[in-house]
Amino acid sequence: MGGEGSGNFGHEGRPGLVGGSGEGGPGVGAAGAKFDRASYEKMSMGDRRASWDKLSVADRDKLADARYSVDSRVKGLVSTMGAWQNTGDLEKDVQARVDSAKEEMSQSSNNLVSYTATIYDDSLKAAGVDDESRGKLVCLATDYLIAQEMETQNRQLGDHGVHHIAGDIDRAFQIASVLPEGLSSQQKCEIITASVFHDAGYLTDPSRIFLDEGHPRWSAQNYDQNIAPVISAAFGKDVADNVGYYIRTHDSTDINWKEDPVGSSVRVSDNTALFEVDKLPGVFRDVKGTYQTLSDFNAGKINLEDAKSNMMTDIHNSALSDSLKSRYMNAVTEMTDYTPKSTLGMKGGDIYDITWAGDHVAITLKYNEQKTQDQKLLDLGQAQFAKFAKAYGSDPYSFKTTLGFTFDKNGQVLLEGRIYDPDKPLTAVYSEPIDNRQVK
Repeated sequence: MGGEGSGNFGHEGRPGLVGGSGEGGPGVGAAGAKFDRASYEKMSMGDRRASWDKLSVADRDKLADARYSVDSRVKGLVSTMGAWQNTGDLEKDVQARVDSAKEEMSQSSNNLVSYTATIYDDSLKAAGVDDESRGKLVCLATDYLIAQEMETQNRQLGDHGVHHIAGDIDRAFQIASVLPEGLSSQQKCEIITASVFHDAGYLTDPSRIFLDEGHPRWSAQNYDQNIAPVISAAFGKDVADNVGYYIRTHDSTDINWKEDPVGSSVRVSDNTALFEVDKLPGVFRDVKGTYQTLSDFNAGKINLEDAKSNMMTDIHNSALSDSLKSRYMNAVTEMTDYTPKSTLGMKGGDIYDITWAGDHVAITLKYNEQKTQDQKLLDLGQAQFAKFAKAYGSDPYSFKTTLGFTFDKNGQVLLEGRIYDPDKPLTAVYSEPIDNRQVK
């Protein structure tokens, strides 16, 4: 792979493109408003949210300033890696970029960034995208993957970095691949693009202190400003608009397998992510002992402050880089009584199988007695499935205590959950699965 036509075109100083030398836009919203982060951080979490909730959506958007602030944040995070090299060999340049971030990520995260950039490049080539657009998109995606991984390390509630992104791609491909129409090369590119950029809104200042209910909208605003022009050049405006729609609605429960197969696959994938281990925050994934401490805190064996102290010690004694340790310690500092409830269930479920059941998608959940009991007692890891249940008129409580469900609208089943039967073999056969879990 390479040649003169496939260098890092996204990084030659074009304003608005990540990694270029242009300013990328003003640091304040269109009306001149600026987010006063320091004032919000002085408030308790309850007061912080109450103050934020009083603002109109328009005012929140001005303060988030996503069209410019996300791009600026990405540039700031990747600035320590220096300029992109441009040898004319895109694959070599991407790997060099990933290698330059090795002190900022765990090895598993580093591997997943490289892997995700590679499958994106392969998909764009298969779709016939021209070398210049392909180079821009792969370089943009690589820097966004690195930046989002660095940002999510500061959090102790739900991963929004490369593990989650790669997991979303994996599930969306598996879901879409069982649909009667299958996946075209273009649709594969749409899924990967939407997945890579769908949570970029978490890079805004409000989201960084947990005022993040607007993140899908802010992700879409950033996409419209900084990514859509490149997608439009590669695939046309209609495709660019479609991807923006998938990003804007990625957390909704709308399902229409016939009219919106890609968007439905993206939404179901993201909404089932909380049931999978790829949403586990990095501090509990990469630091030995922290997950057990969280379990002990949840069981009442230790209090919150002792839990934090034990985790800090584990982080300090780990072999991680100083920058990674610093961000994980910040995540521990942010830990609250709610953290176990939102986190422990992310190891509590396995999606065993995805298949097409005549007119809808069926997901088989692998049964585990102890984990299932934990979920019944603590309602762990099932918030998004419960959201589906509520949206489609089912009883969320019933689902959360049985793990099986059937969601329908106007008499038509749209999504079904089944319990794994060890005597029943897999029914789905994926033609071209992309499974990030093969990367260790």
